[in-house]
Amino acid sequence: MTRIFLVEDHVMVRDGLRRLLEENQMTLVGEASSGDTAVAAIRRSGAEVVVLDLDLPGRSGLEVLDDLKELPAPPKVIVLTGHAEKGFGVRCIKAGADGFLNKGKGIGSLAEAVRKVHAGGKYMSEDLAEQIAISLAESRPPAAHERLSNREFEVMCRIAKGETLSEIGESLFLSPKTVGTYRRRILDKLELENNAEVSRYALVEGLVQ
Repeated sequence: MTRIFLVEDHVMVRDGLRRLLEENQMTLVGEASSGDTAVAAIRRSGAEVVVLDLDLPGRSGLEVLDDLKELPAPPKVIVLTGHAEKGFGVRCIKAGADGFLNKGKGIGSLAEAVRKVHAGGKYMSEDLAEQIAISLAESRPPAAHERLSNREFEVMCRIAKGETLSEIGESLFLSPKTVGTYRRRILDKLELENNAEVSRYALVEGLVQ
């Protein structure tokens, strides 16, 4: 049976995912509720497939993904998130994720996704596959947001959704000063002046819903 590890900070979501996997005769070998504890626990568990949320206390899901890909025997990783597919989907697949599912649309397909990535395939929507193919085929310079680090990208999307620096800091376990530093880097890299322009940019680029 496929050995699966869940990384999700919401208890009710973890409970639902656990039931779904067990109903499909899949073995859950561990769970983590924060990015800071996930990688070590996954390594000890011997998990073959990791179902990974992006919004985590401490290290973000994107940072956890980077860490998992550095393991001697990296597990397959399916990102399961509420973030917009266009923004985070391409970034996650390029970073090494084997699958990408949106919580609002694809959670019922999780068992199918686990089977496919465990067998060595990739799992994503047709739209996301097309976006990735286009991004690889085009010889254009990267979009401004593609120059952001994973953490900067995450902060940018939260700013675009209207979260304050304090709210972002509480969610990501960062000090307001640190979030402010990320904000300044984001504005500089995107060549924007304020949060309203960040929101407009993210909406035009389809990075937030």
